[in-house]
Amino acid sequence: ETNTAQNGSSMQRVMQANAWPVFKGKYPLHNLHVSVVGPFGFRPEIDYGTMSPNEIGKSIAGPYLQFRPDKQRQYFSIWINSSSGTYYQDVLFIKTAASWAWSSHLYKGGSKNKHLIHRWNGPGFPKDYSESEWYKD
Repeated sequence: ETNTAQNGSSMQRVMQANAWPVFKGKYPLHNLHVSVVGPFGFRPEIDYGTMSPNEIGKSIAGPYLQFRPDKQRQYFSIWINSSSGTYYQDVLFIKTAASWAWSSHLYKGGSKNKHLIHRWNGPGFPKDYSESEWYKD
């Protein structure tokens, strides 16, 4: 989705993706807070309180991942903190010949003791995209 956003005193084109939270697990997460940093810096933290598996009827806000369409690679870090642990998710958008594609890695633990829990590739994300390409720049 393409929008315009105010950055300081000027309006500029931005790409926007919604990051809807998906809960997978057996037990509730208490004191759940999510923070996002991306091309526009830190975004406001979202306080989810308690999130339970298969919750129905609760309106859930998801962070907007906004970036400028003039760069070929756009990177986001999402910190997920709860009383039961720390997680973080890296999201990478890349411009392919056809359109924008995304991939995401979810980790448990901090930066020194992290371990990969799950990896997702969106439609059109190159299957041969190397791990070292993820974190360059």
